[in-house]
Amino acid sequence: MSYYFQLIYRKYIIFTILIFCFIKLNGQCSGNLIVNGSFDGNKGEGVLASGWTGISTPDLNDAQDSVLTTQGYYWTGIPVPSSDGGTWQNMWGHKEAIQQTVYVVSGQMYTLKFEYAAQGMKYYTNPMGIALVFNGDSVFSTPLDTTQYSWEYACYSFIADTNELTIVFHTIGPHYVAIDGVCLQPSLSLGNDTIICPGDSLLLAANTLYSTYLWQDSSTNPTFTVSQQGHYWVEVSQSCSAVVDTIHVGYFKPPNLDLGVDKTICEG
Repeated sequence: MSYYFQLIYRKYIIFTILIFCFIKLNGQCSGNLIVNGSFDGNKGEGVLASGWTGISTPDLNDAQDSVLTTQGYYWTGIPVPSSDGGTWQNMWGHKEAIQQTVYVVSGQMYTLKFEYAAQGMKYYTNPMGIALVFNGDSVFSTPLDTTQYSWEYACYSFIADTNELTIVFHTIGPHYVAIDGVCLQPSLSLGNDTIICPGDSLLLAANTLYSTYLWQDSSTNPTFTVSQQGHYWVEVSQSCSAVVDTIHVGYFKPPNLDLGVDKTICEG
């Protein structure tokens, strides 16, 4: 595959409208549009993390104590914290869910990442998953987590079709599942291929939401100034994985203007 077509293929992959991935990535996310995506708070039965609205009575748990839920229920194994750490939101069956409304830019691409784990509990030990709903429409479902207390990683990328987005996470199946580390970020975009006039420059900005930057010349700033035509790319660390975008900058070529050879005409 030629270098040119490699660039086209890479750009096509990055700008695919729906991208599903299950990639492990530790740590917090920068520039998160979600409020309290770590579900920090004081654990308890029927306790909801601040910033979220609950449907029914989700619990706020951690790995340091017995389960805080209906009396008589208990962990059937040893729960572990997610890579996000601290407390997590625990939901049961078809009745419990959590939601949050965020403001986005219509037409812009975003990536949503979260962690989830089946919670083995007395009476409820089957595999679990999480379904995702945007503004009332089901858009994504995770595979079932078949290993109790193991944290799975899910990503969903999309192009916003509205400026206000209500995100709902609800359970798949009548069992317990935990969710943690919810992160929503704008996806990387250097814009469309473009042209500049010889002598002019163009500022490429990858924005400041990412933790690392690597440009084609090995520089590591969030921005790069183009002063000549060519192919340019940047790789950034995002909530789900490292992401690359490319752009081709060409020179504007003015059309040839020719009024013809000099001529002589008679007066009048």
